Amino acid sequence: MPTFTLSYDDCHQVALAMDLMLAPLERKAQRSPDDESTESTARIEGYIRIREMLNNAGGIGVFSPAVALNVLDDLANNVAGMSILFRQPTRSQEVTEQAIRLQACKMLDGHRDQYGVQASKLTQNGAVLREFLEHWNDPIVPLAALGPRATIQNAGHS
Repeated sequence: MPTFTLSYDDCHQVALAMDLMLAPLERKAQRSPDDESTESTARIEGYIRIREMLNNAGGIGVFSPAVALNVLDDLANNVAGMSILFRQPTRSQEVTEQAIRLQACKMLDGHRDQYGVQASKLTQNGAVLREFLEHWNDPIVPLAALGPRATIQNAGHS
């Protein structure tokens, strides 16, 4: 099953959108007490559980492109091929957490233990992610990809 990470702000925005979606459903369920309302009530309860999970998701952790890039750079620059330890107290908690996430996503060639991650090199996907993160704050997008109108508007700003 694929997983994805939402920032705290994303979780908050989705929870607010669910509030807007739930209000009419709750009003409808209160107005019509029939078989359809039982189904609506079950659906409302499901949405409420999802909203509560989103509201509580802020403490899960945040993907930090800069810290992840540092982890990936350390491994890319490991020409000797020796294992590098990403664990506390040698590394900060943030670096250790990012290394754990990267290893779980199979971006690092190594293994996880109870203290952190021990890795020796990047996988092919890790190398691609590293290249992407190097351009995180400076994306290279050809103007033609934005369409003719954007090209005209941006032509004087290059």
